[in-house]
Amino acid sequence: MEKTFPEWLKEKRDAAGYSHRKLASEISGRGGNMSASNICRMESGERQPSETILYQLAELFEEEAYLVFHMARRLPVAWQLKIVKDLEMMKKLASI
Repeated sequence: MEKTFPEWLKEKRDAAGYSHRKLASEISGRGGNMSASNICRMESGERQPSETILYQLAELFEEEAYLVFHMARRLPVAWQLKIVKDLEMMKKLASI
């Protein structure tokens, strides 16, 4: 079964060794507006990240943006069409 975005975020945060506060600080330092409580709410599924935050998470965790958007169930239609045409992208999505 595929991970949910909250599970994915917690796993990535833990793997990077970030506390909620440290991750919020890293995002804020990249131009986002984030607090530790917002990170907690995203990990519990109470809050959905904005597109800006998704891009910042992709950059911070060195992931391709389409993978992060896919995990958050926010994949734009244009990207969905591109993925269908690109076998390598489909394999990456199937592996997460």
